[in-house]
Amino acid sequence: ACNILSKAEENHSAFLETGGINDELIKSTLLLAQLDLVFRTGIVDQNIGAIDNKDVQDLRNLISLVDPETFEANEICLLNPTFGTASILVGGADADLVVDDVIIEIKTQRKLELRRDSFNQLIGYYVLYRIGGIDGMPPKRQIKSLGIYFSRYSYFYVVNVQDIIDKNTFPRFLDWFKERASQQYGLPI
Repeated sequence: ACNILSKAEENHSAFLETGGINDELIKSTLLLAQLDLVFRTGIVDQNIGAIDNKDVQDLRNLISLVDPETFEANEICLLNPTFGTASILVGGADADLVVDDVIIEIKTQRKLELRRDSFNQLIGYYVLYRIGGIDGMPPKRQIKSLGIYFSRYSYFYVVNVQDIIDKNTFPRFLDWFKERASQQYGLPI
């Protein structure tokens, strides 16, 4: 793990200097994803540290589709942000990205379709944000939109929170959610 991390730091530094995305940087990204899985699940895959060159090419192809302006931040850019105590309330949760006032989930799937579970995931992140805030985000800032970036299609779907949340009933829902999560995970509110 230490070797993976130190090599990733070297490759990241080189990227910051040159702006170039090379195979070594992509390999580091894939290896860090393997470590993330170990961290989240506690399960060590017997193939940890092995990289398939097809995955390197696939990731290179996905990167080539990204329009940098899609993720350009004016003030705030948070990677894997957590939701304060609310993340603990549900046994651990983090989004992929927050850019300014948008919570973003990145989906790499075969079909360009908005699945109900993906939409629910975004709503869940918004609920957690409203309960615990977002670590690293100034408290005065507000999340106003939720987005899913479909990486294989370079398509960014964004919905305004005010279009999907009923501000009159939402506070009651938050109370119910906190109570339910507390019962489910046995953690205090």
